[in-house]
Parts: sequence; structure tokens; C-alpha cells
Amino acid sequence: MKIKLFQDDQGYPRAEVKKSYQLVALFLESEIQSDKNFAQELLQIIDKIKNHEIESWEETGNVNTLTLNLDKALINNEITNQVNEVTLDDLQQAILEWMSFLEKISN
Repeated sequence: MKIKLFQDDQGYPRAEVKKSYQLVALFLESEIQSDKNFAQELLQIIDKIKNHEIESWEETGNVNTLTLNLDKALINNEITNQVNEVTLDDLQQAILEWMSFLEKISN
């Protein structure tokens, strides 16, 4: 999944992706935002699922519910009921890129 990361006119971090991954961008912007601790927590949960330490995990945030299991990550927009399904690897990579971008713009 290719992600374009940038700051908008007000300086907020933004993510742009193909339309089929639109909720991944929304998840980064509205759920993780600039919270590096939450991003790190999500990465640890993904690792635990990949290592079969836990079977699944789910949490509802500001706008989206994220459901993780061994097969996939589901992002469900609670307002529109739109759902994006991505691999754990794709979500993990998106979070890592987001964290790196946050670090870059905070310096």
C-alpha cells in the first residue's frame, strides 16, 4: 500500500492513499493522530497476533472500530459503516510510516 504523508495548511499530519484504502488514512489521522504511544501499542498488538500470543483484538476509537485477527485488519467507520480490509502487514507498515513521519515533522 502506497501512502503519501504530508502536512495540511494548518500543519496537521495527513495521509493520502488509493480510494480502496481510504479508511487506513482516516484511521491514521483520526485515531492515532500524533499519539506515538498508541501507535506503538498497536504495533505490539499486531506482533502478538502474528506470533499467536493472542487471537484477536478490537477497539472503537473516535470514528472507527479496528478489528485485528491473524487473517486481516478490518477498519469500520462507525459513521458511514464503510469497511476496509487490509493485511496485518499493510497496516503495520502504514503505522510505521506514520510514526516516522510524525517524528520527522516534530523536529
